Amino acid sequence: PASTATRPVSGGTRSSTGPASTASAPASAASPATTPAPTSPTTPAPTNVTSPVSLSPDAQWWASNANQVTQMQNDASTIEKALPTVIASGNLSQVSQSCQVFQGEVTAAQALPVIPDTTLYPTWQSGLADYQNASQECIQGTAAQDPNLIGQAELDLLGGSAQVGQVTQGL
Repeated sequence: PASTATRPVSGGTRSSTGPASTASAPASAASPATTPAPTSPTTPAPTNVTSPVSLSPDAQWWASNANQVTQMQNDASTIEKALPTVIASGNLSQVSQSCQVFQGEVTAAQALPVIPDTTLYPTWQSGLADYQNASQECIQGTAAQDPNLIGQAELDLLGGSAQVGQVTQGL
């Protein structure tokens, strides 16, 4: 008589006493190519930090105030370009408003700490005085549509820009 029992498709049962296969065993945990060296909690990780560089007093002043000074110089340049044609272009109120903002920037620059380089300080002060005069002449000249005041504002802007530029180059 035939047996009704079926055999597994895999060909039978496995022996539990046979040798174990190492073909799919994981890589050794001690392999230096795959496992970083252990660090202890008291050993700091290596860093590439260099010693901080000390800045000169002038460089420190510039680092602290460069954005403010550069913005003031940029605004002076923009106004200087607009003034020659401000009356003909009809942008009087817009230029006047720019001059008012510029006047505030100049006032803020005058309140900055003194530049450490005492040889640059008089040039800085003179440049800011020219800028202050230019802002006032610009505001008054655009309000009155006075070409003489506007022309004087242009000259003072040029003078202020030259002097403040000389200081920034020196820093």
